[in-house]
Amino acid sequence: MMNRLQLLRRTYNQYQINAFFVPSEDAHMSEYIADTDKRREWISNFSGSAGHALITEKEALLSTDGRYYLQASQELDNANWKLLKAGQPNVPSWYEYILQNYQAPFKVGIDPKLIAFSEVRKIQDKLKSKSGFDLVPLSNNPIDDIADLPPYPDNEVYVQPMKFAGKTVTQKLSELRNYLTEKDCHSFIVTMLDETAWLFNLRGTDIVYNPLFFSYAVVTQESTTLFVNSARMTSEAHKEMENANVNLKPYEEFYPSLKQLSLDAENENKKILVSDKANWEVVRSIGEKQIDVVRSPIGDAKAIKNEVELQGTREAHARDGIALTQYFGWLEETLKENKAPLKEYDAALKLEEYRSKLDNFKGLSFNTISATGANGAIIHYSPSTTDSSVIDIEKVYLCDSGAQFLDGTTDVTRTYFFGSQPPSDKLKRAFTRVLQGHIALATAVIPTDKVPGPFIDSFARLPLWKEGLEYNHGTGHGIGSHIGAHEGPHTISPRWNDVTLKNGYLVSNEPGYYEEGQFGIRTETIVAIVPHKTPYNYNGTQFSTFETLTMCPLGTNLIEAELLSQSEKDWLNTYHERCVSVLKPELEKRGDTRAIAWLEKNSRSV
Repeated sequence: MMNRLQLLRRTYNQYQINAFFVPSEDAHMSEYIADTDKRREWISNFSGSAGHALITEKEALLSTDGRYYLQASQELDNANWKLLKAGQPNVPSWYEYILQNYQAPFKVGIDPKLIAFSEVRKIQDKLKSKSGFDLVPLSNNPIDDIADLPPYPDNEVYVQPMKFAGKTVTQKLSELRNYLTEKDCHSFIVTMLDETAWLFNLRGTDIVYNPLFFSYAVVTQESTTLFVNSARMTSEAHKEMENANVNLKPYEEFYPSLKQLSLDAENENKKILVSDKANWEVVRSIGEKQIDVVRSPIGDAKAIKNEVELQGTREAHARDGIALTQYFGWLEETLKENKAPLKEYDAALKLEEYRSKLDNFKGLSFNTISATGANGAIIHYSPSTTDSSVIDIEKVYLCDSGAQFLDGTTDVTRTYFFGSQPPSDKLKRAFTRVLQGHIALATAVIPTDKVPGPFIDSFARLPLWKEGLEYNHGTGHGIGSHIGAHEGPHTISPRWNDVTLKNGYLVSNEPGYYEEGQFGIRTETIVAIVPHKTPYNYNGTQFSTFETLTMCPLGTNLIEAELLSQSEKDWLNTYHERCVSVLKPELEKRGDTRAIAWLEKNSRSV
């Protein structure tokens, strides 16, 4: 019986290719994808959310970043797969690898719907360095010919109410048309699922952990068309679209419609704008000469939360803190009673149970990372439903989790030690350095809209660097308002990003440290970038700071207090006072004395 790699390679003669490239994304460049689009996982068995596979006639490569090195090494069949650790010195990208190791002529097949046109340009520029190496768009995806993947979901599409959205569809479309006028362009094509959801104040459940639905949209100065299977839209959603003069067409008609759109734009002698995340097939359908690639104006607008969204996010995080406190209080008591072994997966289900009882809860925002001991060193570890580890009370426990509420999305990581034996000196020292980095970013003051995120990434790393420690992931990512746990355009990361940090952005603050085979530490909260009043304003410069939204105590028994400055202690104590003042009254309403005791114990002054 042939394995999956052999089945795929059998199709190469039919498509006249020497290799096939399998990205992790879907046609909308989504980070999280529906089961129907999990082609890379099907061919490689690697389940991480980031990574690309290249299967040549003689070898199979998987390239992924530092968050997934350990996971990939465990999930790949090392007899058939080679891991390329992206970001490491002297490790080539997949296209650099083929240039170094293969001879022309060499054709790499790809499904043009599954790769951004901006990425295609970069790859083609690299391949041009040696003649005879080409990227070939295929009319069909060969994996779809051999894999038994499920069909596209067909779930309900519902309205995100104004009391949570804060801005009408008509207002958002007007702002987008103002942008088109400013650029003197014909139209903008919306390809990202979170952007159609935000623009039309609609939500769905097509993508696990993300309230999104499969759709595209085209906005011109005269009309708006949403391509979605409208039979699954609620009557309220239909009414909202009618009120905003939005035309509805079937999802499948999107690509066939682009030829006429291109002709209309050509007749007006204007360009069609697409975002830098638009896939290659969109550009091929319109014609390269007819498009301009831009950073999405919808993504930019979505990232700046309005006052309604900001307040909703504050309330969602405060509400989430109730469940977190209840869970960690239950977890510590359960582990200390030791009546029966408690597995990581079962513990995660208990956390979900607590969250599910909260107002406005719509589901988790990602798969909970419930990790004991060495599993915490796997940055995006996910406990198995069948054979997850038993939580060891004498080992550090890391929990990275989040929820989708109608009024906001949460993402929080806490690291705790519940054991009776003192934690090791190295563990405490590393935890404290991570905490210091966290506080450094939380208390930073920066000029408004002048500082790119990478400029302040080192704030969180400096205490670790002084200790000779480091972590292989970014310090901060954007987060949506009942959309996704990850969103752009901003980041706080060593990887260059020229987007300056603006008031209204939400971003995570999550330094960490990971010792393979031993433990993982991460302290993550969500912060809002807000105006900050300073004694002076040099040349009229305005300043911003970071408002911490997450409400959950930190692991005070892991802190080496002697390493903290007085200002760091003051910040920590003030934060814990906030946690108690916000969470205790809500826990009292629920009569959860265990959670109250846990909250107060873990919020003591340092």
